[in-house]
Amino acid sequence: MKPVRLAIFVTLLIAASASPLPAQIQIASLITPANGATNINPMVPVQFTWTAVSDEQTYYLYVGTALGLDNVVNSGETQLTSWSAYASPSAQFYVRLWTKVGGYWYYHDTTFSTGAGIARLITPANGANNIDPSLPVQFTWTSVPGEQTYYLYVGTSPGSNNIVNSGQTQQTNWTASIGPLTQCYARLWTEIGGVWYYNDSTFSTGAGIARLITPSNGATGIDPTLPVQFTWNSVPTEQAYYLYVGTAPGLNNVVNTGETQQTYWSATLYGSSTFYARMWTKVNGAWSYSDSSFSTGTGIARLTSPRNGATGVSQFQPFTWNTVPDALTYALIISPTGYGVYDLYSDDLAPTVSSRYPWGLQPNTYYYASMCTDKASGWTCANTNFTTGPALQNPNRQSFYQTVQSFTSQVRLMTEGMSNIATPGTPLYQEMIDHMRNPNDVDCGYYTITVLDLMTQSQILGRRRDMTLDATADGHVVAEYWDPFNNQWQVADATFGLVYFNPVTEVGQGAEEINSLLESNDLSAINPLFVTNNGSAYMNNYYLDPITMYNNVLPFGDTRDTVYTYMPNTPLPFLNEASLNSQGVQGVYVFNFAHQTDQLTINNAGTIITIVPQNSYGWAQGVTLYSGWHITSLVPSGMSMYTFKRIMF
Repeated sequence: MKPVRLAIFVTLLIAASASPLPAQIQIASLITPANGATNINPMVPVQFTWTAVSDEQTYYLYVGTALGLDNVVNSGETQLTSWSAYASPSAQFYVRLWTKVGGYWYYHDTTFSTGAGIARLITPANGANNIDPSLPVQFTWTSVPGEQTYYLYVGTSPGSNNIVNSGQTQQTNWTASIGPLTQCYARLWTEIGGVWYYNDSTFSTGAGIARLITPSNGATGIDPTLPVQFTWNSVPTEQAYYLYVGTAPGLNNVVNTGETQQTYWSATLYGSSTFYARMWTKVNGAWSYSDSSFSTGTGIARLTSPRNGATGVSQFQPFTWNTVPDALTYALIISPTGYGVYDLYSDDLAPTVSSRYPWGLQPNTYYYASMCTDKASGWTCANTNFTTGPALQNPNRQSFYQTVQSFTSQVRLMTEGMSNIATPGTPLYQEMIDHMRNPNDVDCGYYTITVLDLMTQSQILGRRRDMTLDATADGHVVAEYWDPFNNQWQVADATFGLVYFNPVTEVGQGAEEINSLLESNDLSAINPLFVTNNGSAYMNNYYLDPITMYNNVLPFGDTRDTVYTYMPNTPLPFLNEASLNSQGVQGVYVFNFAHQTDQLTINNAGTIITIVPQNSYGWAQGVTLYSGWHITSLVPSGMSMYTFKRIMF
């Protein structure tokens, strides 16, 4: 029989939580859950236990959501001292434990509360449908105090994870893309006390609407020099798409595709600007749209001529490209062996330059071209390829040689007198500006570039050659032109105003031949032909004998850093050894060190300079020392000092 809460004929019914019981009466009291216990795990049955009373007749357990209620547990009369039952999560519970003593019922009250239990999905809500599949689905769930970890499964059947398998995570969110018209089953696991529990829910995606995939919403720096590729997701039940792109939201003054069933479009956008896209989808006769925006940058330089894949390209045509407002430098690299390979032509140019005449291109040859742009963010290259056309017919022989010699003379005379100061308005001056160099300090490389440009524009095939005396900056750059009558490369040296050519036999000499004659000491067989009125003055006034720089001619190709590592021939035959007693005597000196870590400090007319080796051979670059110079540091052991020998000029 259920104990009554109040009977007017029972005068000894006493609540244990009220006044003390008579000493001779004992009633049961709850042991677990302890009075006031919190965060009881609702995922396992709550274990109710109580003290035993020796002379009890029976017990009765109430558990409810308010004091005295039994809407959660009603044990009925029992002689047990324990009971188990599930309690819902995150709730407050009231326990009333009755004890029947001497035919009368007495009770004892306690309370406890459960914790959150396991995590449950908040989004998508259980039973949600028509979720837009064109956006990633955002999964969020409740957090559980003291949890160890969560694990999210989403699949196409209960308990499967073929759509989402999050792995163990302590996050309370996850993002995943889910296709359209998919029924999904979510199982969210929670680990509590080393045991895994789960909660199941379901949701489904709808057909959705189309949204731009590329350009992505908020994308910046899109290259306007290329057509922009617009792509969007397909919608299974769509009737049509429609893309607007404009300079303000909802406008179509840039792109207006008209109705289409394609999921892509291509359009050219000009300049640096922000654009607004409106992607329309027609479903069941009704139009819906999604908005996004993106912005273009300044792009990079790309060859506009020749075009990628062009054939029959002239060996002697100008290469052109678009300029970029925030470019710092351009580099054009052309190679027959691969993109970015420095074995034929390379040129670094000012950001205002938009065309060049590359030299050295052979007929009927496939080439790789890299047009590179340097910005504050670094270098980016656009690669193209092209194939040259057939060789031109040979010109008049005498006219050909006269043209080469005339260009060599003209370039050398594009300076103020015998100096290396370029005369404003001349091609040499412009070359210095185009290469961001000081026109008051022209060196051999820019004399050479200028003469190569002039020859290329006149359909004369030319190329650059590098050489050194001792694999340091004591080197030289010359042009070689292809002589179609003698079928060989021959030197034109605009820096010193000469070609190596015998006007009687009409045969010139290339860099390798001059190197061979120099090494064999057959100087009389070297044929310098001076083409300016200043004769050999440029050669004689140079700090070393220019012919000695043919000591080490680098194999053809712009090999860049190899100038400091290529030295098959020692420079010693072209040097005079000097002793330390030469200190104070003005002249140009070159030092050789026994060890890479050696160095020498010199007071050079009041300026302190430090000499160090520049290559693995221990050679330092030649240096001009003024009257009264003297060494101020210890002289490294094995160090040698030399002056340059004049052997021909």
